[in-house]
Amino acid sequence: MKFKTSKKTYIHVDCDSFFASCEILRNPWLKEKYVCVWGDIIVACCYKCKAVGIWVWTPVWEAKRILKDQGVFLWTDIAFYTKISEHLMELLRQETLFIEEFSIDEAFCEISGIPEYFKISTFLFAQKLQKKILEEIWIPVSIWIANTRIKAKIFSTVKKPFGIFYPDILEEKKIFEKLPLKRIPFVGKSSQNKLAYKSKNIIDFLHLGFWKIKKELWKTWANLWMELMWIDVYIVKKSKQIKSISRTRSFNHRITTNKNFLREQILINFERAFEVLYENNLEIAEIWIMFRDKEFKQEYIFIKIPKYSNNHQEILTKMLAWFEALYSSERNCRSTWIFFHKLRNYLPKQASLFDPVLRNKDQNYELTKKIQEINKSLWSHKISFWTSLLGKGEQVVQHLRS
Repeated sequence: MKFKTSKKTYIHVDCDSFFASCEILRNPWLKEKYVCVWGDIIVACCYKCKAVGIWVWTPVWEAKRILKDQGVFLWTDIAFYTKISEHLMELLRQETLFIEEFSIDEAFCEISGIPEYFKISTFLFAQKLQKKILEEIWIPVSIWIANTRIKAKIFSTVKKPFGIFYPDILEEKKIFEKLPLKRIPFVGKSSQNKLAYKSKNIIDFLHLGFWKIKKELWKTWANLWMELMWIDVYIVKKSKQIKSISRTRSFNHRITTNKNFLREQILINFERAFEVLYENNLEIAEIWIMFRDKEFKQEYIFIKIPKYSNNHQEILTKMLAWFEALYSSERNCRSTWIFFHKLRNYLPKQASLFDPVLRNKDQNYELTKKIQEINKSLWSHKISFWTSLLGKGEQVVQHLRS
């Protein structure tokens, strides 16, 4: 069996400490601070934090113990990070042949022939792209270059942050001799354990040969072997299916038991989540509302929709009724979180032409699209809509607290 060596050129573009970089973009005074973005654990931190032993998955209490009063701890704002990501991906689409989004902060791009067209080296093209991203998106990125996607991904810890890595054959071999099998992406622990006695590193894995790997392991391993041997076969696909929608609001500066204030925060979360629901033409069967108190303990309200629905007013009214019935004023809340669960594509239901749900659905959808366009142009969520709680059914465009 003959394999054809890839003559393509791929780059793996990965944002440096993406969530923390987004927060520094929003608040430049944080640039020299120890910035940590957290949920229940640290989910992102700047490189100053990493230098003192704080990483992703570090418990918050441990990070606070290390940093003492020097740390700045910020609650995740996925909506804002997503908007920055969308601008980054759009820039990459303009500057490369095509891109494959791998996650919110990284993508594979093919640049075959582009450096040659501009009569510059591949490394210089990557430098210019890195600089353009920093100037236009204001987010630092690292770039790795290879002739297959998987190799570009494996190099992703070399020369970071704000680095560019384009190894020759000898450099590549030296790196593979040092890296364990777990550094190969898309491979489970069970398969790693199966090969552990045969392969101590990636170069040992390559020496096993294609047919032995294909016979003893799944096809995935054979494809990965070919990718590492300069044969371009793998296609990285980002899942487009939305399995859940969540929105959070943190107000640590105002820890409170004020029922009206908390109700307002939940409404804002609900509206932002509902925009995503409408935009993707989905309906839901379950909603979770979470309150986090001063001691970071969590209290949940579970709301089940008897039948799948995307009727805005019906769901909102039910959610607020449960909030009124189950809200407890015994805890000082510091944040709220809303979670849409059990999603499926919207299924049209038979209804009367005079049914306001049917009559208003297209109007709501068009309104949602316009609101999304405005918010994207502002790089921030400034406006939303909600149905009148008085049952009149009119739509209201209302400024929200940023």
